[in-house]
Amino acid sequence: VGTIARSAAVTLDGVNSMADMISSALILVFARLSDKKADKDHPFGFGRLEYLCSMIVTMLVMGIGLKSMFDAIKEILYPGEAPNFSFLVVAVEVVSMAVKFYLGKKQQDAGRRLNSQAMIMAGIDAMSDVGIGAAVLISIVVYKAFGIDIEDYLCVIIAALILKAGVEMLIESMNKIVGAPADPDFRKKITTMLFKEKDVYNVSSLVIHNYGENNYIGSVDIEVDEDMKASRITELSQRLKDEAKELGMTLTSVGISGIKIDQPEA
Repeated sequence: VGTIARSAAVTLDGVNSMADMISSALILVFARLSDKKADKDHPFGFGRLEYLCSMIVTMLVMGIGLKSMFDAIKEILYPGEAPNFSFLVVAVEVVSMAVKFYLGKKQQDAGRRLNSQAMIMAGIDAMSDVGIGAAVLISIVVYKAFGIDIEDYLCVIIAALILKAGVEMLIESMNKIVGAPADPDFRKKITTMLFKEKDVYNVSSLVIHNYGENNYIGSVDIEVDEDMKASRITELSQRLKDEAKELGMTLTSVGISGIKIDQPEA
Protein backbone atom coordinates (compact mmCIF):
# COMPACT_ATOMS: atom_id res chain seq x y z
CA VAL A 1 0.00 0.00 0.00
CA GLY A 2 2.91 2.35 0.75
CA THR A 3 4.38 1.69 -2.69
CA ILE A 4 1.02 2.30 -4.40
CA ALA A 5 0.50 5.52 -2.44
CA ARG A 6 4.12 6.65 -2.98
CA SER A 7 4.22 7.26 0.78
CA ALA A 8 7.45 6.91 2.78
CA ALA A 9 5.51 6.95 6.07
CA VAL A 10 3.19 4.10 5.07
CA THR A 11 6.17 2.09 3.80
CA LEU A 12 7.98 2.75 7.10
CA ASP A 13 4.94 1.46 8.96
CA GLY A 14 4.95 -1.72 6.85
CA VAL A 15 8.68 -2.35 7.27
CA ASN A 16 8.32 -1.78 11.01
CA SER A 17 5.51 -4.35 11.13
CA MET A 18 7.76 -6.88 9.38
CA ALA A 19 10.44 -6.18 11.99
CA ASP A 20 7.84 -6.83 14.72
CA MET A 21 7.08 -10.20 13.18
CA ILE A 22 10.78 -11.12 13.25
CA SER A 23 11.00 -9.86 16.85
CA SER A 24 8.09 -12.09 17.88
CA ALA A 25 9.75 -15.10 16.26
CA LEU A 26 12.98 -14.34 18.15
CA ILE A 27 11.09 -14.03 21.44
CA LEU A 28 9.49 -17.45 20.88
CA VAL A 29 12.86 -19.07 20.11
CA PHE A 30 14.70 -17.45 23.02
CA ALA A 31 11.85 -18.16 25.45
CA ARG A 32 12.31 -21.87 24.65
CA LEU A 33 16.08 -21.65 25.08
CA SER A 34 15.97 -19.65 28.32
CA ASP A 35 13.52 -22.17 29.81
CA LYS A 36 16.06 -25.01 29.55
CA LYS A 37 17.00 -26.72 32.79
CA ALA A 38 20.34 -25.96 34.42
CA ASP A 39 23.17 -28.31 33.47
CA LYS A 40 26.77 -28.98 34.53
CA ASP A 41 28.16 -26.12 32.42
CA HIS A 42 25.33 -23.69 33.31
CA PRO A 43 24.43 -24.42 36.96
CA PHE A 44 22.21 -21.33 37.24
CA GLY A 45 20.16 -22.02 34.12
CA PHE A 46 19.74 -20.08 30.88
CA GLY A 47 17.42 -17.29 32.05
CA ARG A 48 19.78 -14.49 30.97
CA LEU A 49 19.31 -15.51 27.33
CA GLU A 50 16.07 -13.51 27.45
CA TYR A 51 18.09 -10.32 28.04
CA LEU A 52 20.22 -11.19 25.01
CA CYS A 53 16.99 -11.56 23.02
CA SER A 54 15.86 -8.13 24.26
CA MET A 55 19.12 -6.63 22.99
CA ILE A 56 18.74 -8.23 19.55
CA VAL A 57 15.10 -7.09 19.27
CA THR A 58 16.08 -3.57 20.36
CA MET A 59 18.94 -3.36 17.85
CA LEU A 60 16.58 -4.53 15.12
CA VAL A 61 14.12 -1.76 16.06
CA MET A 62 16.94 0.82 16.16
CA GLY A 63 18.16 -0.32 12.74
CA ILE A 64 14.68 0.29 11.31
CA GLY A 65 14.58 3.72 12.97
CA LEU A 66 17.99 4.70 11.63
CA LYS A 67 17.25 3.60 8.06
CA SER A 68 13.86 5.34 8.16
CA MET A 69 15.48 8.58 9.27
CA PHE A 70 18.04 8.50 6.44
CA ASP A 71 15.33 7.65 3.89
CA ALA A 72 13.11 10.50 5.11
CA ILE A 73 15.97 13.02 5.03
CA LYS A 74 16.81 11.86 1.51
CA GLU A 75 13.17 12.43 0.45
CA ILE A 76 13.22 15.92 1.99
CA LEU A 77 16.42 16.84 0.13
CA TYR A 78 15.44 15.13 -3.15
CA PRO A 79 11.61 15.01 -3.33
CA GLY A 80 10.04 12.37 -5.55
CA GLU A 81 6.52 12.12 -6.91
CA ALA A 82 3.64 13.54 -4.90
CA PRO A 83 1.91 10.95 -2.70
CA ASN A 84 -1.38 9.44 -3.79
CA PHE A 85 -3.44 9.06 -0.63
CA SER A 86 -6.60 7.05 -1.20
CA PHE A 87 -9.33 5.51 0.96
CA LEU A 88 -7.36 2.24 0.89
CA VAL A 89 -4.39 3.91 2.63
CA VAL A 90 -6.62 5.40 5.34
CA ALA A 91 -8.46 2.09 5.88
CA VAL A 92 -5.21 0.09 6.16
CA GLU A 93 -3.72 2.57 8.66
CA VAL A 94 -6.84 2.67 10.85
CA VAL A 95 -7.06 -1.14 11.01
CA SER A 96 -3.30 -1.37 11.60
CA MET A 97 -3.45 1.12 14.48
CA ALA A 98 -6.34 -0.70 16.16
CA VAL A 99 -4.61 -4.10 15.89
CA LYS A 100 -1.25 -2.76 17.12
CA PHE A 101 -2.81 -0.95 20.06
CA TYR A 102 -4.56 -4.16 21.16
CA LEU A 103 -1.44 -6.25 20.54
CA GLY A 104 0.89 -3.81 22.33
CA LYS A 105 -1.32 -3.66 25.41
CA LYS A 106 -1.67 -7.46 25.55
CA GLN A 107 2.09 -7.98 25.13
CA GLN A 108 2.94 -5.52 27.89
CA ASP A 109 0.36 -7.04 30.25
CA ALA A 110 1.65 -10.55 29.54
CA GLY A 111 5.26 -9.39 29.86
CA ARG A 112 4.60 -7.93 33.32
CA ARG A 113 2.66 -11.01 34.39
CA LEU A 114 5.41 -13.37 33.20
CA ASN A 115 8.30 -11.03 34.10
CA SER A 116 9.42 -11.16 30.45
CA GLN A 117 11.61 -8.18 29.54
CA ALA A 118 11.61 -9.11 25.84
CA MET A 119 7.82 -9.27 25.68
CA ILE A 120 7.43 -5.93 27.46
CA MET A 121 9.80 -4.34 24.93
CA ALA A 122 7.89 -5.89 22.03
CA GLY A 123 4.70 -4.40 23.50
CA ILE A 124 6.30 -0.96 23.82
CA ASP A 125 7.43 -1.19 20.19
CA ALA A 126 3.91 -2.15 19.07
CA MET A 127 2.48 0.85 20.93
CA SER A 128 5.03 3.13 19.24
CA ASP A 129 3.75 1.80 15.90
CA VAL A 130 0.36 3.28 16.81
CA GLY A 131 2.13 6.66 16.87
CA ILE A 132 3.50 6.01 13.38
CA GLY A 133 -0.01 5.25 12.13
CA ALA A 134 -1.36 8.43 13.77
CA ALA A 135 1.41 10.47 12.12
CA VAL A 136 0.49 9.00 8.73
CA LEU A 137 -3.16 9.94 9.21
CA ILE A 138 -2.17 13.48 10.27
CA SER A 139 -0.01 13.86 7.15
CA ILE A 140 -2.91 12.65 4.97
CA VAL A 141 -5.31 15.20 6.54
CA VAL A 142 -2.80 18.05 6.12
CA TYR A 143 -2.07 17.05 2.51
CA LYS A 144 -5.76 16.75 1.59
CA ALA A 145 -6.71 20.00 3.35
CA PHE A 146 -3.77 22.26 2.44
CA GLY A 147 -1.84 20.42 -0.27
CA ILE A 148 1.29 20.40 1.96
CA ASP A 149 3.33 17.18 2.13
CA ILE A 150 4.71 16.85 5.70
CA GLU A 151 5.03 13.07 5.94
CA ASP A 152 8.81 13.02 5.44
CA TYR A 153 9.29 15.48 8.30
CA LEU A 154 7.00 13.37 10.45
CA CYS A 155 9.06 10.30 9.53
CA VAL A 156 12.22 12.02 10.81
CA ILE A 157 10.50 12.82 14.13
CA ILE A 158 9.08 9.30 14.48
CA ALA A 159 12.45 7.72 13.64
CA ALA A 160 14.13 9.91 16.28
CA LEU A 161 11.58 8.78 18.89
CA ILE A 162 12.12 5.12 17.88
CA LEU A 163 15.90 5.55 18.28
CA LYS A 164 15.48 7.25 21.69
CA ALA A 165 13.25 4.41 22.95
CA GLY A 166 15.69 1.87 21.47
CA VAL A 167 18.69 3.37 23.28
CA GLU A 168 16.82 3.32 26.60
CA MET A 169 15.75 -0.32 26.10
CA LEU A 170 19.29 -1.32 25.05
CA ILE A 171 20.82 0.25 28.17
CA GLU A 172 18.30 -1.54 30.39
CA SER A 173 19.03 -4.93 28.76
CA MET A 174 22.81 -4.44 28.92
CA ASN A 175 22.62 -3.48 32.60
CA LYS A 176 20.84 -6.74 33.39
CA ILE A 177 23.37 -8.81 31.43
CA VAL A 178 26.34 -7.06 33.05
CA GLY A 179 24.76 -7.45 36.49
CA ALA A 180 22.62 -4.56 37.71
CA PRO A 181 21.35 -4.61 41.31
CA ALA A 182 18.21 -6.62 41.97
CA ASP A 183 14.88 -4.92 41.51
CA PRO A 184 14.28 -2.78 44.68
CA ASP A 185 10.72 -4.13 45.04
CA PHE A 186 11.99 -7.72 44.95
CA ARG A 187 14.74 -6.90 47.45
CA LYS A 188 12.11 -5.39 49.74
CA LYS A 189 10.01 -8.58 49.46
CA ILE A 190 12.94 -10.73 50.61
CA THR A 191 13.87 -8.34 53.43
CA THR A 192 10.27 -8.22 54.67
CA MET A 193 10.12 -12.02 54.62
CA LEU A 194 13.34 -12.24 56.67
CA PHE A 195 12.18 -9.78 59.33
CA LYS A 196 8.86 -11.56 59.76
CA GLU A 197 10.80 -14.32 61.48
CA LYS A 198 10.77 -13.51 65.21
CA ASP A 199 14.20 -15.15 65.67
CA VAL A 200 15.87 -12.80 63.14
CA TYR A 201 17.07 -9.68 64.97
CA ASN A 202 18.99 -8.10 62.11
CA VAL A 203 19.93 -8.64 58.44
CA SER A 204 23.58 -7.62 58.13
CA SER A 205 24.05 -8.58 54.47
CA LEU A 206 21.81 -9.55 51.55
CA VAL A 207 23.33 -10.45 48.18
CA ILE A 208 21.05 -11.09 45.18
CA HIS A 209 22.17 -12.13 41.68
CA ASN A 210 19.74 -12.11 38.76
CA TYR A 211 19.98 -15.10 36.38
CA GLY A 212 16.80 -14.27 34.49
CA GLU A 213 13.35 -13.12 35.58
CA ASN A 214 12.05 -15.23 38.49
CA ASN A 215 15.50 -16.80 38.81
CA TYR A 216 17.29 -15.01 41.64
CA ILE A 217 20.19 -16.59 43.52
CA GLY A 218 21.95 -15.19 46.56
CA SER A 219 22.87 -15.36 50.22
CA VAL A 220 22.02 -13.62 53.47
CA ASP A 221 23.71 -12.98 56.80
CA ILE A 222 21.42 -12.65 59.82
CA GLU A 223 21.85 -12.05 63.55
CA VAL A 224 20.15 -14.27 66.12
CA ASP A 225 20.25 -14.79 69.86
CA GLU A 226 23.72 -16.16 70.62
CA ASP A 227 22.16 -18.72 72.96
CA MET A 228 20.04 -20.24 70.17
CA LYS A 229 20.67 -23.98 69.80
CA ALA A 230 22.11 -25.44 66.60
CA SER A 231 18.95 -27.46 65.97
CA ARG A 232 16.81 -24.30 65.98
CA ILE A 233 19.32 -22.51 63.75
CA THR A 234 19.08 -25.39 61.26
CA GLU A 235 15.28 -25.18 61.28
CA LEU A 236 15.36 -21.39 60.86
CA SER A 237 17.83 -21.58 57.96
CA GLN A 238 15.75 -24.18 56.13
CA ARG A 239 12.55 -22.22 56.72
CA LEU A 240 14.12 -19.05 55.28
CA LYS A 241 15.36 -20.97 52.23
CA ASP A 242 11.89 -22.44 51.63
CA GLU A 243 10.15 -19.06 52.00
CA ALA A 244 12.70 -17.38 49.70
CA LYS A 245 12.14 -20.13 47.11
CA GLU A 246 8.41 -19.37 47.09
CA LEU A 247 9.23 -15.73 46.26
CA GLY A 248 11.51 -16.77 43.37
CA MET A 249 14.95 -16.75 45.00
CA THR A 250 17.38 -19.56 45.81
CA LEU A 251 19.27 -18.86 49.04
CA THR A 252 22.57 -20.69 48.64
CA SER A 253 23.57 -19.94 52.23
CA VAL A 254 22.31 -18.35 55.42
CA GLY A 255 25.14 -16.86 57.48
CA ILE A 256 24.54 -16.70 61.22
CA SER A 257 25.97 -14.25 63.78
CA GLY A 258 25.07 -14.35 67.46
CA ILE A 259 24.22 -11.28 69.56
CA LYS A 260 23.46 -10.87 73.27
CA ILE A 261 19.83 -9.86 73.06
CA ASP A 262 19.53 -9.27 76.82
CA GLN A 263 22.22 -6.53 76.81
CA PRO A 264 21.07 -2.94 75.98
CA GLU A 265 24.36 -2.20 74.15
CA ALA A 266 23.80 -5.14 71.80
